[in-house]
Amino acid sequence: MDKRRTDFIRRSVLIAAISFFYVLFFGKGMNAYAYYSIAWFEDGSSREVENLNIGTTDPIINDIVVLLQEDVYYESITIDKANKTAILKNVNNKNTASGDMGMGFVNIGGAKGWTYIFEGECGIIEKESFSGSFRLFVHNDCSIKANVSTELNICIDNNMTGLDKCHNVRLIDTVAYVKLFGQETAILSDVLDLSLCNHYISFRPKKDENIEGTEQIVDNNIYRVESNDKVTFIGTKSNASSLKIPQTVTIKDKTYTVTAIGKDALGDNTKLKKLVIPSSVTRIYKCAFDGCKNLKNITIDGNTLKTVDKYALYGINKKATITIKAKTKKRYNTIVKMLKNRTDSKKIKYKWVKG
Repeated sequence: MDKRRTDFIRRSVLIAAISFFYVLFFGKGMNAYAYYSIAWFEDGSSREVENLNIGTTDPIINDIVVLLQEDVYYESITIDKANKTAILKNVNNKNTASGDMGMGFVNIGGAKGWTYIFEGECGIIEKESFSGSFRLFVHNDCSIKANVSTELNICIDNNMTGLDKCHNVRLIDTVAYVKLFGQETAILSDVLDLSLCNHYISFRPKKDENIEGTEQIVDNNIYRVESNDKVTFIGTKSNASSLKIPQTVTIKDKTYTVTAIGKDALGDNTKLKKLVIPSSVTRIYKCAFDGCKNLKNITIDGNTLKTVDKYALYGINKKATITIKAKTKKRYNTIVKMLKNRTDSKKIKYKWVKG
């Protein structure tokens, strides 16, 4: 073997060794750093993948739940196959160890029907590096929820990927913002049509709307919101002869307990013949049933009822029957005494049901 061939082999081995250690120590870095493309699949496994273009219809994209490319820093990616949910925590463009800013690409929505929850500091951490520093590529048929702490969290860049074809991104408790003519505008929709968006979009958690004191209609019944978890029944739009007031109602995806029946709630309702009051009601306000002349059958849970205001039962049918559910006869007698002082008829009958 001549000297030139020996030198060539030595140089080749040296270059290979340097390349190996460079990839080992700088290519992957620490566990929370992705330099090459790393893909997470439905079974929760992850591995490096090569030669993927997330701006195309590469078949493997359809099998990937999350794909991180180039300089993307992240704390954790959690895949929940049973609920088709992926949690991306602190996925951003900043290496917190060195402070370096990276240019990252995140691909989601390849696996259809998945929900992506972003937590912590996600997207662009520093506005100074906004331009071209972090891109999120979104496919059809996925949902996004932003449980994030930063003002500017996730951005979508649709300039490179033809995302004008992406019309079905659902937002869960999340508001999307887009910059139009230098002004940031909220997209008031739970389904995001990316064909309307020119460049960057940011997502933030939807703030709970303060509806305390407002009137809300649920299943034809009208409620006044008293606090974060309580409502008062104040009327109905139904003409049915029978009404069962529920213990709880759902308003804007939140559950409220019905704790009272308001003043004149069913006043002069001549259609009503039968009424069931739930155990959650602790107070019946003044004239609640005044003028319900055909109301002949009322069922009350007396175990929790504390207050019945005057005139509450005035004007109901003179021969009505009021059934009172109570754990003890003593409690039953207490409720009967209270109700008798709130009616205008001595012919009303009272019935005890133990429970």
